[in-house]
Amino acid sequence: MSSKTVQKNGSIFDSFKNAFNGLKYLVMTQRNAKIHLLATMAVFVSSYLMKLQSLEFAILCLACALVFALEAMNTAIEAVVDLVTNDYHDLAKVAKDVAAGSVLVASFFAVITWVFVCAPRITLLLTSATQ
Repeated sequence: MSSKTVQKNGSIFDSFKNAFNGLKYLVMTQRNAKIHLLATMAVFVSSYLMKLQSLEFAILCLACALVFALEAMNTAIEAVVDLVTNDYHDLAKVAKDVAAGSVLVASFFAVITWVFVCAPRITLLLTSATQ
């Protein structure tokens, strides 16, 4: 990587451009971000097919956004740790593991949220299909 002078964003357009560059980097380089995006698409499709109410859909969107935001923070933390040291260090491991753990907690919460919101509808569909 090249060494450049860090400058503040010149405009709000620059701020958004940088944010979108970060998201592009996240999706293009991080396997788990791609998995989270696929899961989010599955949530959207299942929400549409089950005709979820607006509040139910909003709750699922928040859960998905939390997972994706934490995946982005995890990637940022890993990049900073890698920038600071190439050597193994116990604190570097702690930083990376805790960041990854936060994504795991949010992912678990998102799955549980989906189950609570969608399980009644799935059960209803299955019972009506067998009758």
